[in-house]
Parts: sequence; C-alpha cells; structure tokens
Amino acid sequence: MPFCKPHCHLAATAPVFAAMILYFFLLSAAVAQEHLHPIPSISVSCPNTVAGHWECGRQIGHVFRDRIEASLSDPGLQQGYLATKSPGLARDVFSAMRETAKRVYPLYFTELEGMAAGSKQVLNLMLYAN
Repeated sequence: MPFCKPHCHLAATAPVFAAMILYFFLLSAAVAQEHLHPIPSISVSCPNTVAGHWECGRQIGHVFRDRIEASLSDPGLQQGYLATKSPGLARDVFSAMRETAKRVYPLYFTELEGMAAGSKQVLNLMLYAN
C-alpha cells in the first residue's frame, strides 16, 4: 500500500516542505540574533576645545568601562604591552609613537586621556591598543 493515495501527489506536499525549511531557517536566524551583542550607543557633546575633547573621552570611557576593560584584558595585548615597559626597541618605538601622537593629534590624544580616566585604565595601555 503506497504512502500517498491515488488522489494526492508529491506536488501537493512541496509547500509543506518549503514551509518547514523556511521555519527552520527563521528559527536558526532568531537563535543567532540572541547571541549578538550589539555595541550600545552614546550621545556626547564634544566642544572643539582641549577640555571638551577630554570630557568627551571621559564620558565615553565611563559608559564603555566594562567593554574597554574586557578588551584590554586580552592576554596577547597584555604581553605586547609589557614589552613596551622594558628597555629596548619596543619601548623606544612606543615612546616615539606616543610623542608623535601627542604632537600631531593633540585633541585625539586628549580624548584618549579622558577615556583612560573615565574607564579607569592606564593611558599607555590604551595608546598601545589603539
């Protein structure tokens, strides 16, 4: 005895299979979205002054403190940063980069200083990561 009686045929079951595939696709997409952790947004006012850029960085650092801390705790990043603290080429290059950034991008540097203060992180570690 066949599974399908003479009055039904495979074309009638195609929409059911298509609906099942669509259901499982949408279900897997919904489950995947539960695992996404979007970056939250923040609105800050950044007056184009040294104090304004520092305060802007402080606000960003304060709001994203947990994310910044998690990012800077990466073992590979920490290992590279430790190399900049010992005498040698890494420290010389890092010091030159720091002084160049401070001279060429003073407002950006000031913003990073504020971000370090707001996130309670070491400025040199943040500079190394950036």
